[in-house]
Amino acid sequence: MEQVKKFNLALNSIIFQIIVFSIFVILISFLIYPKIQWFENEKSDIGTKIDKYEEVRNKWISYEDFQELNEANQDSQYTANLIKKIDKEFYEKNFINNGKIDYTSFYNKKVTEINNLKNNSEIKSFQDKFWNILPIYVETNTKNENWVITDLTLATYIESILHTFSLNPWSKKIELWNFELVETYKAEEENFLDSSIFYFPYKLTVEWYKSDILDFLLFLENVWTVKTDTNWQIQLNSDTVINKTLDWYENWNILNNELIDIVSISTSDNLDSKVWSKLDNESYVDYIKRTQWNDEISLDIELRFYLKGMPNYKVLEYITKVSDKYEKIKNEYESAKADYENKKTTITNEQKKKIDDWLKILNELWPTILKIKKEKTDLEKVYTDIINIDKNLDYINSNL
Repeated sequence: MEQVKKFNLALNSIIFQIIVFSIFVILISFLIYPKIQWFENEKSDIGTKIDKYEEVRNKWISYEDFQELNEANQDSQYTANLIKKIDKEFYEKNFINNGKIDYTSFYNKKVTEINNLKNNSEIKSFQDKFWNILPIYVETNTKNENWVITDLTLATYIESILHTFSLNPWSKKIELWNFELVETYKAEEENFLDSSIFYFPYKLTVEWYKSDILDFLLFLENVWTVKTDTNWQIQLNSDTVINKTLDWYENWNILNNELIDIVSISTSDNLDSKVWSKLDNESYVDYIKRTQWNDEISLDIELRFYLKGMPNYKVLEYITKVSDKYEKIKNEYESAKADYENKKTTITNEQKKKIDDWLKILNELWPTILKIKKEKTDLEKVYTDIINIDKNLDYINSNL
């Protein structure tokens, strides 16, 4: 009997230990172990983040992370679309620090290099020359940018050429309306940095001394003719024959002006109408100028003056700017109306009528603005439309 009691007591003790052990195992499995695992994962994650941080701090973010950040930042159409053009090879070559210095020093060095390039007189000079080859066309240049050409400045440029070569610039009225698109250089709709190239066709008949006509033709043939040196640096040809500068313009190389193309030339006259002998090593142009400089000749010429459309990103930014201006002006007019309706201000009936009239005009403008904001094609025409709306808004605002 005593043995049975001892056996039962031992069995109960074993069962109790098994239960306690089981509870302990369950606690470890479901509570303690997950916590340990969580701490291990957090430790590993923190270690990974520290490594990532050190990599970013020393080298900078990866190309893929850079593009993701760009997609989230759409404050500037220009910056966002410029970054899209950066390929992985260019990014890793110019943005990743593979040297021994820290990234802050690497960054400061890059900023200094860029500032030096921006302030480099040779680069500035080339940029100024480059804008002359294909200026951006707009109807009106409200900001007086020197890289923009308008109806007025294009007409002045053509008249200056004719006047410089004594070709009676007033004999033919210059009408700027039929700009033609160069299909090969049509801007892609999805490329916001791109801009189309257009030309203005211009036909005229000139009649004057052969010496001036020859200089005129030499100018047309060589204006913005460029060459590259052994280092692939673009160099503008210098004038050594015409020896003129364009009238009404600053004293620069006459060949550093807007690109012009000769489509056709026809004449019923004989360019060489004298029986003279050329001198040794004398060019044909020099020969004509020496022997027949004051003989008159008539030419029918068809020309093309080339220019660029406004870049797509600038059109889109301008649309946003005008839309914001519209909202601001409308809110001011509505606030003025609410003030007199709530008797916060005292104005005459005539002033009330003007406020109501301008609000009516603003409401009529909104459908056009809304359509322009939705328009993603034919941005050249859209730009012209938004300029007109901007002018109207300025006039309306001046009457507030």
